[in-house]
Amino acid sequence: MPFLCYACGNEWKEKEKPGRNDLCAKCGRPLHCCLNCEFYDINKEGKCRIPDIEIVRDKESANFCDEFVFKDRKTTSNLDYSSIKDKWNSLFKR
Repeated sequence: MPFLCYACGNEWKEKEKPGRNDLCAKCGRPLHCCLNCEFYDINKEGKCRIPDIEIVRDKESANFCDEFVFKDRKTTSNLDYSSIKDKWNSLFKR
């Protein structure tokens, strides 16, 4: 399961989840941030699926959230664009 930087897609290969001071080796962005978290959700109040959690204002900055879980992201090279296009077209019966 690849853990990728939200900003550049570089893979985090360490066994431990990133700490507050860990940065992406490629782009230098913080890894322990809301945008890399499994619970980040733009549709939720405070942009987090954890209820009653302290709201982090800057979603791109490193934070101290104890609930942080590094989001498992699929790499773009694993995507099958033809099947995605077929599914999209079937939605609109093209």
